[in-house]
Amino acid sequence: MLSALKVVRVFCFTLAFIAGVNARAQDLPGIAISDDAVGQSARTLVNLAMQVFPDMFGQPTTWREYDGFHYRYFGSSGIYVGIKGEDLYLLGGVYGDSVSYQGTVADAIIFVQSEAGTGSSVAFQDFVTVKTTTEILSYFRKITMEYGSSLTLGSNPFAKTDAVITMEAIGQETVEGATTDRLKITLSGNNISEPVLYDLWIDAQGVVVKLVLNGNFEYNSAQAKAIGPGLMSAMLVSLVAVDQPTVKGVIANATADSSVVTANTVNATIGGVAVESMEIIVSSSAANAVELTLSDFGAFTMATKYSASLDGGFQKTTSYFRIVDVVLK
Repeated sequence: MLSALKVVRVFCFTLAFIAGVNARAQDLPGIAISDDAVGQSARTLVNLAMQVFPDMFGQPTTWREYDGFHYRYFGSSGIYVGIKGEDLYLLGGVYGDSVSYQGTVADAIIFVQSEAGTGSSVAFQDFVTVKTTTEILSYFRKITMEYGSSLTLGSNPFAKTDAVITMEAIGQETVEGATTDRLKITLSGNNISEPVLYDLWIDAQGVVVKLVLNGNFEYNSAQAKAIGPGLMSAMLVSLVAVDQPTVKGVIANATADSSVVTANTVNATIGGVAVESMEIIVSSSAANAVELTLSDFGAFTMATKYSASLDGGFQKTTSYFRIVDVVLK
């Protein structure tokens, strides 16, 4: 049941919208905002709904903000889609003149994806790659990934790393007068006796201005700027591999034929988020084998699993990563 405070705020929200139901777009309540000002999960939901239910969610206005709500109005049906935090609200059209609470955005995404069906035309569009922690967290509020690598010289294992990393966006904080994004990174693995916790504060230019280890050891500013980028890039080495032109070219070819996509697509779940996934063989030679799994999150598509092995005779290397849990932003 909604709290008393939520009921009051929704009532005010309803009154404002009822006043503008038949108004022109420029007369709608609140102010226009850019897509970037809206959370990734909200954009994912609305973009999916527009593609899966075009009659109901057609003729949209741009995103607007009013009283903490992000919303869009759809002229084809007279429906408003309002989002506040993690919650979804609908108003107008078949939903009447009272704001209707519809549950969480995450649950709504799962429902719309199930309505779309496996191999639908909305799958595997807007493929994105990420090369930094901040790029990852522009799509996810939280992500957990397994990754590792090994090196064998002759018949002797030389080096092996298996690790699990969780990255989480905490929010914005002011550090030395500058607005920063605070990130929390937890790292565990076979070469680490116990989990290591890093808190990082990153400014608008992507510079790590503050770095704290295990909650009690703070590096000085120069150390943070020197250590932070290397720390993050080392953790993302396998994920960055997907950004190679050769790999991206194979992905483009694999998703070009809709019949092939339909035949190879399966329903999957990553951390409670329903996705459509497809396995792609990038290379299958004896000397170089590369495979990946592509997953459609709605508004974007990303590689969620990757493995590569290179056999140079005396020297053999392998690397992999797998996204195991996510919370959409």
